[in-house]
Amino acid sequence: MIKKLHGILAGILLGMAFEAMGASYIVLFSEHEQMIGKKLPKRGLKLALQDKNDRDREALDQWLKERGKRTSSVEKLWFISAATIDLEKSEAKELAKASFVEKVYENKSRSYLKPLTKHYKKGETTLWGLTQIGLERVREKWPDLRGQGVRVGILDTGIQSGHAEFEETSSIEFQDFVNGLAHAYDDHGHGTHVAGTISGVNVGIAPQSSLLVGKIFTATGSGFDAHILSGMQWMFDPDGNPATDDAPKLVSNSWGLTLEEGIYELEEFLPLYRAVASWAKVGIVPLFAAGNSGMSPNGIPAGFAESIAVGALAPDEGIAEFSSRGPNLWRGGDHYVLSLFKPDLSAPGQEIFSSFPPNDYSYLSGTSMATPHVAGALALLFQVDMSLTPSLVKKALIDSVTPVHDLFFGHGTLNLYKLLENSQKSP
Repeated sequence: MIKKLHGILAGILLGMAFEAMGASYIVLFSEHEQMIGKKLPKRGLKLALQDKNDRDREALDQWLKERGKRTSSVEKLWFISAATIDLEKSEAKELAKASFVEKVYENKSRSYLKPLTKHYKKGETTLWGLTQIGLERVREKWPDLRGQGVRVGILDTGIQSGHAEFEETSSIEFQDFVNGLAHAYDDHGHGTHVAGTISGVNVGIAPQSSLLVGKIFTATGSGFDAHILSGMQWMFDPDGNPATDDAPKLVSNSWGLTLEEGIYELEEFLPLYRAVASWAKVGIVPLFAAGNSGMSPNGIPAGFAESIAVGALAPDEGIAEFSSRGPNLWRGGDHYVLSLFKPDLSAPGQEIFSSFPPNDYSYLSGTSMATPHVAGALALLFQVDMSLTPSLVKKALIDSVTPVHDLFFGHGTLNLYKLLENSQKSP
């Protein structure tokens, strides 16, 4: 049974004060799982998904016409075989019964809880997290590993791209799914802080990586499901051309939905699950903050099997008190429950110093801050080997952690030096 949900913008963690955006709905079309299960190359899968969505849209358009409804409000979410549409509540219930529809969900608004913040004062700079994961040793042994040629996705509150920390960043591509503005900005600060840990020249791990930044949350940290899913679709195929392989190698997501203890049904989170599964299918590593709910389970999407969930370490290298624990329990039918070992690993996430707008710095705490440490580490790993699949990346992380193996830390703590050392030994 689904228990009480509220949102997190993790490290942050989206507080789920659910409020429908008027009469906006997300329609999931049927048979998506069969499409994702097919053995197709990336280009073939993208074309097949687009073709399926066109056929599903035709069926939806016909359904609307038969009821005298306009079709102009329908927007495609083809990568998860879905669409957003404006309907009356009674019409949404009727549409859910159509043969070509899997389920209809409200397009809900989600707000967040702020992370702990301590603004920078001159002389207080502490980069304990970078030291803890072994970045200094990495720079000494492999000075050329700075993320060159690796595209990293970030879905968050935006980015202050003109911040001095991004002076070495190879490129920053930006899309605004909230306000539709063309130029990169961050009217909250959380996204700039996350990006600094990944690609900051002084506070980051992979300063010469390329960033694709999607703004999916407002200045107050809220956002609608459709904003989130549209941003995830952009990461799936940034230029909208299936023939080009321009997707990021990984996407860093410092957000999610918090859960109370209990056994959950995957159907309640199917739009997000489809999105994560689609990413993994085309080789995008889905990296998510575990959540800031303390003794409660990891959030969603972090709690999915395909996701890599990241817990937060405190400066004393113990687990941060706020970091969400495992396991995540999923009902697998009438007779069994699937228990997932979560989080997958932990990284520095308390009192983390990074970039903050405008042209400033700040200390923030949360699993939001832990996640970009792993994202930056993976940017260096991909520079060594671009052929790694999501499953191989997860194995590489687990094989290289400083081991702990419990439901607080996960398999252990991020060890960047060992991760890269192991990759150099690979045949």
